[in-house]
Amino acid sequence: MRFHLFGFILHLLAIRAISIQKFHTYELKNQHDISIEWENYSHILICTKETKDLAKEWGNKLLNKGIKNDSICVIAPLPKWMTKSSGAKKLIKTTIAHLEKEIPIFIDWGEKIININKICEYPTIILLSKNNQNEIYELGRVCGKYSDKKYNYLTKESRSYFQKLFHF
Repeated sequence: MRFHLFGFILHLLAIRAISIQKFHTYELKNQHDISIEWENYSHILICTKETKDLAKEWGNKLLNKGIKNDSICVIAPLPKWMTKSSGAKKLIKTTIAHLEKEIPIFIDWGEKIININKICEYPTIILLSKNNQNEIYELGRVCGKYSDKKYNYLTKESRSYFQKLFHF
């Protein structure tokens, strides 16, 4: 009986090890009309206007931990209803460009990235990697206010999956 239970547990662990989710992408542009190059990013920070301060805290902590600035991507989801009036997209893009001149903010018009990747809390930080075929996968995600516990969880997920299946 013990042997079967042990085998079952090993089977569950094996399933978890290979159950990395594919990260679904779309063409996004930032406030300066530059297209996103998904393969350049290892960390995705998704935040709304209301959670931008929490996202900035995450960004600063990631930089302090040695994550390179150009490997962090910031995405701002905008629901469809915000873009229904004529000129709304241009106004929103101009406003983002005025408020944030240096950091590229990629705009998720209609929340396509949010919906297909089942993101429901902000800010969300997603750790990405690509496999040998340049397919992008989600290694882990955390949501909400920064804490060392959440950061450690994210890096633990990164190390465990990285050693088994991926290389950069």
